[in-house]
Amino acid sequence: MRRKEIILIGDSIRWCYQEIVARETADIAQVWGLPDCGNTWRVIKHLRDWALTRDPDIVHVNSGLHDMAKCRKSGRYYVPLDIYKINLGRILRIILERTEARVILATTTPVVESRQLEDDPHRPFLRRNEDVVRYNAAAIEVATAFGVPVNDLHAKVVHAGPENLIVEDGVHFTAAGSEMLGKAVAEKIRPFLEADSGKNAMTCLAYLPDSN
Repeated sequence: MRRKEIILIGDSIRWCYQEIVARETADIAQVWGLPDCGNTWRVIKHLRDWALTRDPDIVHVNSGLHDMAKCRKSGRYYVPLDIYKINLGRILRIILERTEARVILATTTPVVESRQLEDDPHRPFLRRNEDVVRYNAAAIEVATAFGVPVNDLHAKVVHAGPENLIVEDGVHFTAAGSEMLGKAVAEKIRPFLEADSGKNAMTCLAYLPDSN
């Protein structure tokens, strides 16, 4: 019997919880993912290799922290909000149209702003929680337009307390934090894996014209 396949796409936060997801779903699936996927531009560039040439049952997308990073000198975002929204639409549409996978979109986790400053005052970019909230709102809007379920990792971390789960750099997670996130991802994915209709039965809804 073929083992189902989970593909995890995302940044270094996803990398931290990937092993936990693999452990929690080992009885029913195998997990595949790269060490780091970066921002949404990089996801689009490599989406063929990362998802389209494989036969995934689940694609869990968690990409945002690199997009909303803001350059200290210029004040510019690596990927501005309007482009981030378009990019996410392209990513979801391509996966839905060219694979049979169930797609899940995760919200971006919060940051501890003061620790970013203390960790390295010469760091060229910063992340702010107000931007995390704005980019997450855009992500949820895009997911809703495509009928894609949202895994609200942001809410789970806020509820548990970011200060207790995030390390000194203000962005990445402790072992306990990664454990919590990995279990949350596995819990969200498992019902789709266990369903007889494990493959995508959703119809891609019409979205913004400029997402093509």
